[in-house]
Amino acid sequence: MKKVLLILIAIVVIGGIAFPQLIQMPESQALADSNPESQSSGAAPILTPEGTIELTPRPSDGPSGGIDFSTFVYDPTAVFVKPDDQTLYNQLDDEAFAVTQRCGTEMPFENAYWDHKEKGIYVDIVSGEPLFASIHKYDSGTGWPSFYRPIEESVIDVIVPEDNIGIEYEVKSARAASHLGHVYDDGPSPTGLRFCVNSASLFFIPYEEMEAKGYGFLLPLFDTEN
Repeated sequence: MKKVLLILIAIVVIGGIAFPQLIQMPESQALADSNPESQSSGAAPILTPEGTIELTPRPSDGPSGGIDFSTFVYDPTAVFVKPDDQTLYNQLDDEAFAVTQRCGTEMPFENAYWDHKEKGIYVDIVSGEPLFASIHKYDSGTGWPSFYRPIEESVIDVIVPEDNIGIEYEVKSARAASHLGHVYDDGPSPTGLRFCVNSASLFFIPYEEMEAKGYGFLLPLFDTEN
């Protein structure tokens, strides 16, 4: 009963959009995410309720960069199976791994998309799941990419701490559970929300390439400003 009550409260607190996939963060995970060691970008230990699991060094040729978006074609009907931590560590660069898998935060004004204005969509760098659209992006002055809404409510999970205290809530991608950033209630209309997202968790797909890369079903988004 306590868990249900907290989730219902959280839906009210995050005004404007009642996200259907609000998740209550277990205390053990909250402690791991708050530990600086769990956010290191090197061959860092994985903190879990069961103990510490060490990552082995990457292959000598370095990270592969995750998904090869030059050949990747998104299939919204496919079942995504998230790779294990070691595989992701081998694939992603230090910053992308630290952000998406260790809840890290990149530097403001020194990231790829904070001032990016090209027409298109932003997808999860781990799964390719479409998350945000350029038509919902705005300049928040924070130095990070900011959006007043996701493409669909179902593509993100808003993580509610057990104490449900604070002015920010963690945002993760629904498919891959990649840490994206946080959501605040100081955004513009029509939602009043600000999704403050790390560029390192995203990959940009230009509007002109969306059809070829499997995102053609989202082209109607750009018919009108939403």
